[in-house]
Amino acid sequence: MMMGLTLFLREAITHPCHVGALCPSSKRLASDLAEQIPPDNPGRIIELGAGTGAITAALLQQKSPQHELIAIERSAKLAKHLTQRFPDLTVIQGDACQLQELLNGYTSTPIHAIVSSLPLRSLPPYIVQTIGQEINHVLKKGGLFVQCTYNLWGKTLAPAQQLKLIHRQWVWKNLPPARIDVFCRA
Repeated sequence: MMMGLTLFLREAITHPCHVGALCPSSKRLASDLAEQIPPDNPGRIIELGAGTGAITAALLQQKSPQHELIAIERSAKLAKHLTQRFPDLTVIQGDACQLQELLNGYTSTPIHAIVSSLPLRSLPPYIVQTIGQEINHVLKKGGLFVQCTYNLWGKTLAPAQQLKLIHRQWVWKNLPPARIDVFCRA
């Protein structure tokens, strides 16, 4: 665990705009994010910005047998760490701006949920728009997009117009406190 924290801090200092957090997600935040995924809806779950795997661990613990989890991480160092920490997990090292391309070999099973801890508010608008377009292409209609943000009271940021907010939840037991926004793809 300490190695993961050290790696996280190193990446946060080296690439602050890409990491977008002061600390890894707490177990409470990770658990609350994972609980947003209905266990009775089979399909693929994609995690964007898997980092050191705090949310990944909760998603793996929560998922039902008919779910398959794929973690996507931009940082090569963090992707390597995830592969070592979760040897049976599919980890793809790449940028969410190329989501369709990254998932090209995994399109036979529908993607029914995307869980994101990407720092959308600190990214340039054109990148957020590109990520939103990619999400629209891969997420099935009626699928969920679950986003974690540290902007507790600000306007909800949907990366695409087809994503409609259906639920909000605040998580106080995290550093810093966070908000979970759940969207459904129309």
